[in-house]
Amino acid sequence: MFCGTSYPEALATCQAGGEKAIGRHCPDEACPSGQYCFIDMPCSYFVLTDPSANPLSNVNELEITEQELELPDPGTMESAYFCGPTFQQAASDCSSQSWCRTGTNQECPNGQTCFVSVNAENPECEINAIVKKEYEEALLAAEELDNNTEPTIQPTNPPISDTDERNMQFCGLDWNDASNNCVKERHCPNGDSDCVAPMTCHEYTNCNAVGMTGSPTPEPTPMPSSE
Repeated sequence: MFCGTSYPEALATCQAGGEKAIGRHCPDEACPSGQYCFIDMPCSYFVLTDPSANPLSNVNELEITEQELELPDPGTMESAYFCGPTFQQAASDCSSQSWCRTGTNQECPNGQTCFVSVNAENPECEINAIVKKEYEEALLAAEELDNNTEPTIQPTNPPISDTDERNMQFCGLDWNDASNNCVKERHCPNGDSDCVAPMTCHEYTNCNAVGMTGSPTPEPTPMPSSE
């Protein structure tokens, strides 16, 4: 029930929302001079003053509270209220977004009706079962996304200059071991992560990686002669 100078004007005002629309509410049929109280308007004072009940509002901007997340007991009449342009469509497309918690048409988008006992047409239309199913599907989708994510490729280390002190960093069981085994494979410019345990990376060894090449592949031992 909303006030207006005419039905179209009252309709346009209440659908626009905001404080002006709220001020037009006339539950006692009292309106300012020049306005009339029109009943059966496709607007709702409940929705205007409680955006969480409006399926067209941006739910991402709403503060979620425990009360807003409350669901009716499974199997109750309230758990099978769903919006739709027809009863069959409501049963076909029932979801947590189309659930109308109070059973009133004002909770549904324009042109839709809040139907009761939708589960008689489609047994899956029960809000508790729907919320559980949607939650499980979201978890599965997140798991599949994690499994399909390509592993992060470690960036290639930029070359270091010949005068960089990291050229003298080599792996070893201790400093002496690192200094006495100067091979390219033991060079550790990135620290301990370049070494094979139990070796660690040691600084300012007697080695220098400048000009070093990897250890040559040993020649295979020739087969002994049958003579």
